[in-house]
Amino acid sequence: MLRRATVLATSVLAAVATSSCSLGAGGGQQSPQPAPPPAGNVDPALKVKSPKNVDGADACRMLTPEQRTALQIDGPPAPKKNEYGASGCEFVGDLTTVFVDVNTGHGGLSQIYSNKESFDNFAPAEVNGYPAAQINYSDALCTISTGVADTQAVEIYFAKNSAQSPEMNDPCGYAKKISGEVLKNLPAA
Repeated sequence: MLRRATVLATSVLAAVATSSCSLGAGGGQQSPQPAPPPAGNVDPALKVKSPKNVDGADACRMLTPEQRTALQIDGPPAPKKNEYGASGCEFVGDLTTVFVDVNTGHGGLSQIYSNKESFDNFAPAEVNGYPAAQINYSDALCTISTGVADTQAVEIYFAKNSAQSPEMNDPCGYAKKISGEVLKNLPAA
């Protein structure tokens, strides 16, 4: 039964992950993606004060084994290419499903904000002083996109598969916690 719930949560999360940037609230119809904004045209509210560099980064190495244990991310790292054509990593386990995705060359957080009407749910956010957004969230899963440079972002998709920690009952709060741990490991630009 637990494995079936895990597969269901993984399927739902995979659908959200693949649709988070290209599908609107209109029932799965693809909306055209505008070109990324020019690097010098970043909203001052989204400007990153202490930029990190994730260009060419390996998403599976953005969390250490110790961090994954502390965060109860129990699935093994599985590298993948994400919808941006960049590095992604899936951690699918009995307790949690987590995807870590790198967004470079597609406008980063500015592009996410410019497409905010195309998400089922969108809310501005912040992670450890970095601008962020909560995307396509519900009471069971959440995506946090954190701007790590003016045109780069790291996205965390989190779903709780089993109630092991009351803290996980707030999926966006937990996704922010994971994002904060990722930020600790990224090199300065």
